[in-house]
Amino acid sequence: MPDKNLIDPTTREMLVDPNFWTMLTMFCLAYLARTLVSKEPLDWKRLLGELILTAISAIALYSAGLLNGMSPLQMVFAGALGSLGGLRAVEWMIKIAIQIKAKP
Repeated sequence: MPDKNLIDPTTREMLVDPNFWTMLTMFCLAYLARTLVSKEPLDWKRLLGELILTAISAIALYSAGLLNGMSPLQMVFAGALGSLGGLRAVEWMIKIAIQIKAKP
């Protein structure tokens, strides 16, 4: 039988929190819906990778406490905005900044 102390109490609380699962589900479903309605061909490897990145960003937002106190409807809204490219926007800003610094 596994030791119950292997999981940190804070992590255990997070895993049983319905708001955590609502937020995680909304982020992933919003990204999945955006991908399915786009005109790009469906690439299963990329879809899985993006879903993993979306889940990681949702967990990071939740762990940082940025979504504490939000109603489920507000989490749906945050999930929809997150799926619209919040993570990708940051990635592109970093790429642009690198390109600008690289030019003499």
